[in-house]
Amino acid sequence: MSADLFPFFPPELEREIFELAAELHPESIHSLLLVSRRVCEWIEKIKYRTITTNGIHSTCSFPVVQLAIRSYSKPVSFFQDHVRNFFFRADDRSYKKQHEIGRTLSACNGIQDLVLENIAWTQSILPSLWAMQPRRLSIVWNFEFIELDPHQQMFAFLTHLHVNEAAIAASVSFHLILPDSPLPLFLAELPVLTHFAMAIGLLILGPPEVEQNILASCQNLQVLIVGGAEPEVDEPEELPSIDDVRFLYMDAKFESESDWVNGKRGRKDWWARADAFVAKKRRGEIHPSLSDPRTSFGIRLINAQARVVGLKPGMGFEVLIPYLLGVGGWAGLAGFIPAFLVGRTRFGACSSLDQF
Repeated sequence: MSADLFPFFPPELEREIFELAAELHPESIHSLLLVSRRVCEWIEKIKYRTITTNGIHSTCSFPVVQLAIRSYSKPVSFFQDHVRNFFFRADDRSYKKQHEIGRTLSACNGIQDLVLENIAWTQSILPSLWAMQPRRLSIVWNFEFIELDPHQQMFAFLTHLHVNEAAIAASVSFHLILPDSPLPLFLAELPVLTHFAMAIGLLILGPPEVEQNILASCQNLQVLIVGGAEPEVDEPEELPSIDDVRFLYMDAKFESESDWVNGKRGRKDWWARADAFVAKKRRGEIHPSLSDPRTSFGIRLINAQARVVGLKPGMGFEVLIPYLLGVGGWAGLAGFIPAFLVGRTRFGACSSLDQF
């Protein structure tokens, strides 16, 4: 049989099939690269699109892209054009890799979503950061030498910003819980910022002036997230409230590597879940300043009340209601449920948004 008689796909369809296979099944990328030269050219662009420290959840690891850059096997423009998402978290195993982070970021200055955690040598990577124009930026480290300037090129197209308390405190001389913090003015200078999240470690039970000032100063802000260790209180009323649909609380570990990669694959990440939660508040399905009983923050309020009557965490309602009736009768049940349903929180929201 002549080779011309063998069926074949049009090149455009063939490419779409292979690219879709690589995107849906990243674990198959290594095998797909070996199919043919033309397939390799298509798939390599996807391989380097999303980089993480060890490549466990992504299509490529930091050591792999680092080696590719060092080898000069590809033109400089390749990494600028195709590396779009970069997540680097330094730990004991990757400690020495931090020395190379600046060089890698310089080669990949087309990154759109950048997450950097626990980086020690900030001075060596600052020139690389200033040359970038990411859409999303998450910086979780101690900025000992950095000076943040909202007019830097780096912030020109930034819509989503996530920082921890230490990342800004040293650079703009403020503490997030202080009422006179310059943070609101700094954020208001960012031209296209719509989402801001800050992890402050320990939530202070006091008037939330900083959060309110941010919401008042940043009219274009759609979502303001505060993350931190939840305060343990026996009375939900002890927690101050913010009456603004844009404001919500998540626990301090809201951004994980796997969650971030899910967002790059078109699934919901923590930003998307926050958007969904705020949308529910805008539609009136959730009160702007009340904890939603379906969220884990509401569950923790239950647990705080439960400690008073000796309940065990994790009790279902089929056990909870009879238990409360047995301990305190109808009066005990009547006193518990309102505190759970209307427990006001500083963060008017939740710490787990998986259902949204």
